[in-house]
Amino acid sequence: GKLSAQAMRIVVPRTFNHVTGRARVDLRVHGSLTRPDLTGRLRLEPITFTLRGSGREFAIRGGDVTIANKRITLKELRGAVDDGTYVVDGRITMGRTWPWDMDITVSGQGIPVKKPRSYELELNAQLHYRLVEGRASLSGTVDVADGRFTESFDVVSRAFLKRRTAEARPAFWETHPLLKDAKLNVNIATQGPLIIKNNLADIRLEGNISLGGTPREPKIGGRIQAESGTFRIPFLRGEYTVQSGEIDFDHPFGFGETYVRIIGETTYTDLSETEHDIRLTLEGPVSRIAIKLASNTGLNQSQ
Repeated sequence: GKLSAQAMRIVVPRTFNHVTGRARVDLRVHGSLTRPDLTGRLRLEPITFTLRGSGREFAIRGGDVTIANKRITLKELRGAVDDGTYVVDGRITMGRTWPWDMDITVSGQGIPVKKPRSYELELNAQLHYRLVEGRASLSGTVDVADGRFTESFDVVSRAFLKRRTAEARPAFWETHPLLKDAKLNVNIATQGPLIIKNNLADIRLEGNISLGGTPREPKIGGRIQAESGTFRIPFLRGEYTVQSGEIDFDHPFGFGETYVRIIGETTYTDLSETEHDIRLTLEGPVSRIAIKLASNTGLNQSQ
């Protein structure tokens, strides 16, 4: 027969806001009324769903689900989110209480992650989720195939105007019971262009980041290098060309903060038509970055 995709809400409760579609089923029930034993197979037809708290619609194009010996096996569940695709394989062991034990792998290609007027990322991922006796873990790799950060920086508002304080709505992985306390071991690497392009900078980045901790309390490590580009510093003259730069999440002098060191150079011509080669260094923990200026003609910091 056929089964409504709404059954997904029963198998994995408190996860979906909206589910449509159906599956072809061949199921049998054995055992007693108090301890039924379900066996059979589901062949998924096109299904769409929205994860609670994400606001994004996902699609399942097809795949097989088998049930035997109190185990649900997922085989090549092929799906899409926007222009990206993913495949899910794994197993769920049914128990007397929820959450059930799980061992699931997800492979994604070209998965878009974006926030309007802020950033756009395209990700390839290979992730492994395990849940054993209530203890969850998420490991694997994420490759940034393409990334652009475009949010403008309003220097005047940030420096001189009191900003309203409002609590940001937490992401769904920070509140979902299957994810919020999962132990993370994820490596993130740039495999394509990662660019900051806004009103202050046009810089190309690359590097590797490790993601540990939990979704509620993540711990970031690794380093990102500034490969090339230009940037401006408000209230300072000139546009600076990047000579070197790095963002270090493990620096010994960061004292728990991200440590930044960027060196840029520009040429300034004064009223007497004398050219000055200016070197600017930004360095320090992100909350207290120091600015140092030097020149080939001996200009001091105030000049």
